[in-house]
Amino acid sequence: AEFDNPDSFTDEQLANLRTIHAMNPAHILMRAATDRDWGRGLSLANEINEASFIAAADTLYDEGFGLCFRYNRQNTLDEFVQQVLDHIGAAQYADVETGRLTLKLIRDDYVVSELPLFDYDSGIIDVQDDDNTTIDSAPNEIVVKWHDPVTNKDGSTSAQNLGAIQAAGRLISKSTEYPAIPIAGLA
Repeated sequence: AEFDNPDSFTDEQLANLRTIHAMNPAHILMRAATDRDWGRGLSLANEINEASFIAAADTLYDEGFGLCFRYNRQNTLDEFVQQVLDHIGAAQYADVETGRLTLKLIRDDYVVSELPLFDYDSGIIDVQDDDNTTIDSAPNEIVVKWHDPVTNKDGSTSAQNLGAIQAAGRLISKSTEYPAIPIAGLA
């Protein structure tokens, strides 16, 4: 939808558009896990839960979720992987049953009634550290900063929870940066 009208682009932007490609973040993470030169060098057959990466890649594809950035080795591999995970809202971990590296997108793909309930009847004795944010300090606006690789300019977009703004009586804004997100709609 961002590129519906190519006539509105300059010649330079059209040239950039032809050379810029977003990559599926699950593919980036798989490469980071398996590459023997700069990645972890893990074995796909023995050390990676391939099905979890395929499922995540399919979901990200369906969401139109591609990232535009590269690992330039200025940060550690762990920091790069965490950046990708932060951009897509995911967790990567060693499965406790198999030991294989697993990728799990944090999405609303669960049934609430099937989630385990932890309360006093199921063995919780005491809550010692409750760090829940109160309504008067929780952000009710999120500003996302992103980077357009076609124009090579930074952009920002925001979302507000009007009910929370009204309840708090004021706007409480939080800003976050996702520099590898290439379009406003994805940001």
